[in-house]
Amino acid sequence: MTNQRQLTPRYFPLALVAITISLVAACSGPTTPSDTLATSARPIAAYVAVDSPSYGARYVLYNDSTFTLRYSRSGPRTFEYRGRYTRAEQQIIFNFGFFTPDGPWQAIGVLTDDHGNEMAVAYNELMKWLEFVNGRYVRISDG
Repeated sequence: MTNQRQLTPRYFPLALVAITISLVAACSGPTTPSDTLATSARPIAAYVAVDSPSYGARYVLYNDSTFTLRYSRSGPRTFEYRGRYTRAEQQIIFNFGFFTPDGPWQAIGVLTDDHGNEMAVAYNELMKWLEFVNGRYVRISDG
């Protein structure tokens, strides 16, 4: 008789979360858009969060259908997430490029005025579970 410990099915979700968080932490960190974006990519719009005073969040959309989401928290730590977006009418679908056993990281932005100056962003359940917060963003530049 061996004395092996097995991971019971009820602990599988916790193990997957721990692995996902470890991978995200390893892949995240201070970076710049020029790290992976092609040199021809130009910013076409930038939106900042207006609902949360505890952190700064900024979406920057580029002309090659890529985007960055940068979170700045108090202190020197900045996190930047990258991905691709598609736009249809007043809706922007953000695909972050992270795929976990629980599904992809995605958010939907809805332009809430006729001029594209305000955007409401809603994260999928997986991202909300990882503490991404739905919010309202205002356009600060055209690129």
